[in-house]
Amino acid sequence: MTTASIAHFESLFSNDLDPWGYDRRWYEKRKRGLLLASLPRATYRSAYEPACGNGALTDVLATRCHRLLASDGSQSAVALARVRTQGRPNVVIKHQLLPGGWPMGEEFDLLVLSEICYYLEESDFCVMIEQIRSSMGDGADLVACHWRYPADDRRRSSEEVHQRLGELPDMRLQVHHEERDFLLDVWSLDPASVAQRGGLA
Repeated sequence: MTTASIAHFESLFSNDLDPWGYDRRWYEKRKRGLLLASLPRATYRSAYEPACGNGALTDVLATRCHRLLASDGSQSAVALARVRTQGRPNVVIKHQLLPGGWPMGEEFDLLVLSEICYYLEESDFCVMIEQIRSSMGDGADLVACHWRYPADDRRRSSEEVHQRLGELPDMRLQVHHEERDFLLDVWSLDPASVAQRGGLA
């Protein structure tokens, strides 16, 4: 992300510790619940959540992960997320600018992209798409959740974001949830459904 975009997010946090109302709005709480319910596995070995903001989603994701790495380009957001998750030893919060700060060389069985991909410049988004695929371990799941309304600082629609993520090699769509407000998709490198994984089908 550019220096200008990071400065924009820093200014948002300087005026409000919860600029998107993650803790105040039922919309956000409900969306987190839907995202968690859409995860194909009960627990994950290692997960990565870039652009974690103040850690509202990070905190609940941590209940499903043995290890969770979360990051943000805003120092203010990182500080808030660390305070929120300080009682969770399985969570690591890092300050990382994307795509340059992507944790190359690490493999995850869950990647969660929430309200991030439409902000990226085209060249950065192309790089990050490659990074996403290279960081997915055997049978890994990829989650994307994005707001659908126009905004001055977005570079592409959420529909385009999800279409391009779904075109990654070997991806199988597990969940597609579409509302007027947001899109939620889950893809997996494991072709089996949740029922098949559990031996029910």
